Formats: sequence, structure tokens, C-alpha cells
Amino acid sequence: MSLVSPDELINEIRPWDESSWKKLIETYIVPLKALAGAVAKYFVGDASSDVSKALADRATYILEVAKKNHW
Repeated sequence: MSLVSPDELINEIRPWDESSWKKLIETYIVPLKALAGAVAKYFVGDASSDVSKALADRATYILEVAKKNHW
């Protein structure tokens, strides 16, 4: 597993370039949603489950916005 600093993510995004947003979503948001959803499902009752569910929900919102923008 590799780590990405927030600065690296910010530097990867070029606001005027739609493909940079698409890459961010495909590379980070989709896998994060899947992982957070799995943690929320398998650790029900644990504090990590609540945090993971919230993270998965926010990732879902991001994906909905991306879908509306045809990314």
C-alpha cells in the first residue's frame, strides 16, 4: 500500500483539466469508498465502523457529483 500526502493530491489536480479530476476519482475515491464500505460492514459496533461509514457516505456524494458532470 502506498501513501499519498495531501500536498501531492493537490498538486496532481489541475482545476481546468477534467481528466485530472477523473484520475483522482478513479485512483483514490472509488477504492476508498470500497475499502471504507467493507470496514463499516465487517466491524459493526466498533468506532472504526462509524468513521468508515461516514467516509464511504462522503465518497458516495463525490461519485454522485462526478456522475452528474459525466466524469
